Amino acid sequence: MLGLIPIHDDNPTRRPAVVTWTLIAVNVVVFLLEPISPLDLSGDANTTAGLCRQFAFFRQYAAIPVELTRRRCRSCRS
Repeated sequence: MLGLIPIHDDNPTRRPAVVTWTLIAVNVVVFLLEPISPLDLSGDANTTAGLCRQFAFFRQYAAIPVELTRRRCRSCRS
């Protein structure tokens, strides 16, 4: 399994991968700051209706591993 992760490459590079490292850094910062961010595009993230709408969105469109592997919807009501 560890043989699949490319840790080292024998091909020499001419310059450092600045764009790649910048994208990784920006993604890490956004990921860490997202839960405490006061920004809200919908205007109601801190209200009960906003939280219910967010929960419904995640429940509708989230990829739940057990549903993907067993090919059935656990959260669906039949």
